Amino acid sequence: MKTFLKILAVALVATAPQLTGDTHAATSQNVPTGNLLTAQVNADEAPVPVALPNLADVFLKSGESWSGRVTAIDSQKLSLQRDSNSTSIPLSEVKKVVFRDSALVYKASGQPVIRGDGTTPAAKQAVWSGVPLNAFRVQDPMIGQAEVRLGPPVVNRLRLQGIVSVAKDRTYVVDEIQFDLQKRTMTIMATPY
Repeated sequence: MKTFLKILAVALVATAPQLTGDTHAATSQNVPTGNLLTAQVNADEAPVPVALPNLADVFLKSGESWSGRVTAIDSQKLSLQRDSNSTSIPLSEVKKVVFRDSALVYKASGQPVIRGDGTTPAAKQAVWSGVPLNAFRVQDPMIGQAEVRLGPPVVNRLRLQGIVSVAKDRTYVVDEIQFDLQKRTMTIMATPY
């Protein structure tokens, strides 16, 4: 029985790159064979779940600001919900989005948390610069669940492994987003809780 389990484990490790569709990354790099998560993270990019607090201040280039819940961000606009009204703001007018410290946020587990109420971050704030606009997607705007696909050149593979490792047990809560429309990218600042 032990021999069968060893053969099965070796077979799974050997076929994991083909199952993930990234045979080049696993065959040309020194990937530890005992950790399937590492083999999967070595792919070109990985989705990282992030949480958006339910109250944000959107600062416009004109000097104005709006507040509300961010419900969507795409390559053209940012959608904001205030009470029962929804507003779309062209990204070309947005300077940055700052999520309030005292706002309610839902962790990946569904647990509600209010930052600033004594909840201690698990680590320092992460800054991801050069994230393509199409790499960010709000999945559930009512509870602020979103996803950002990270990989080179935004973060190198080693840093990506660390981010995915932290995201396994913690939730990255977005603190701020800045936009660079000329490069069609954004900078995301997020703190793991």
